[in-house]
Parts: sequence; structure tokens; C-alpha cells
Amino acid sequence: MPIQYSVQSSVVDIKKDKPKSTDLFLVDTNVWFWTTYTRASTIPTANNPQQYQITDYPDYINKAINSGSKLYRSGLNLSELSHIIERKELEIFQLSNPTVKPKEFRHNFPSERASTVNEIEGSWNQVKNMSEHRDIEIDDTKCCNFIQLLKGVCIDGYDAFFSIHEQMQNPNFCIITDDGDFSTIPDITVFTSNRSVIREATRTGKIVVR
Repeated sequence: MPIQYSVQSSVVDIKKDKPKSTDLFLVDTNVWFWTTYTRASTIPTANNPQQYQITDYPDYINKAINSGSKLYRSGLNLSELSHIIERKELEIFQLSNPTVKPKEFRHNFPSERASTVNEIEGSWNQVKNMSEHRDIEIDDTKCCNFIQLLKGVCIDGYDAFFSIHEQMQNPNFCIITDDGDFSTIPDITVFTSNRSVIREATRTGKIVVR
């Protein structure tokens, strides 16, 4: 069933946009994954990214760096990135060992565990070289805001904490993401190549051309 996004954010199509030296971008974890993880699509598994995801986003990240834009990361990115990479490494391992479960993969195959951690470290080092760190404090107030945000928009836990923190720091923050969930948050700007989001944003007058 096609996803029906209720687009509330401003939306910029990254295929038509040129980053500026004054831009300040948060970068969503999947974008870091497609940009830095060496095996994101080189080995076919059931959950391989689509072609546009491994071309449009790394291309836009490179353009942003070359234009002097600031890119930001957080500890939440690292937590989610490590989870995604471990899952992908397991999927690759399961091509020849289909019955191995996640906990078995993590504990029973030390060489695979070491390789997975090396992949995580390598990706994160690249992220650090391309971006500046943003400290995120998850206190009781943010936990209360977290529940309220989930009641109002369709977003997952990682992204909820990410957006709550940034909206408190900068009410008009920008994020580079393929995740259409972010497009349901009012008063932010989503830079994306997600065609479903872009079509709906165009239809509802939420598309922005800079």
C-alpha cells in the first residue's frame, strides 16, 4: 500500500537544489549510512537501498561540503548507524548462513563481530570528518515532549528525540533525509529525494525552490 504522507514541513528537492555556504544541515542516519558504509549496496540482500538513495544523497552531501555548508551529527546518529550496519552485516552473512539469528551472529562468530565493529568505526570516522558534533541531552522534559510529539506526528523514536532537540535549539531547522516521517513535522525544512514526499509537497504547496 502506498504511504500517504500528510506533509506539514517545507520540502526541498535535492536533485534541483544547490547547497549554500550559509546552510546548516542536520543529516539523518540513513543518509550517513548510504554515504559512508562501504557495503551499503555492493552485496545484494533483501533490504538493499534503491539506486537514487545511494546516488542522490552522497552527491548532495559532497556538494554541501564543497559549498561550505555545515553538516551536523549527534550521538543518536551513531547509535542508529551501528544498528543499521550490524543488521546489514548479518544479512550479508545470512546469504551463506541463512539460519543464523542476530544474537548468534553477535556472540558466536568473533571474526564477524570484529569485522562489523570495524565497519561501524570506519563509517563513523568518515561522518566525523564531514560534520560537527551536536550534543543531545535527553532529560525528563524532552521525554515528556517526546510523547506529545508522537501523539501529533507519525515519527519513530530516534527521529523524535532528534527533532525535539533541534526544534528547541532552532525552530526552523533543516534536515537532509529520505525519511518521509520528517515531512509530517510543521516548521522544519526537509531536504530530500523521496519522490512520494516531493509529489505531495508539490500538490499541497509545501515545495520550496531556492
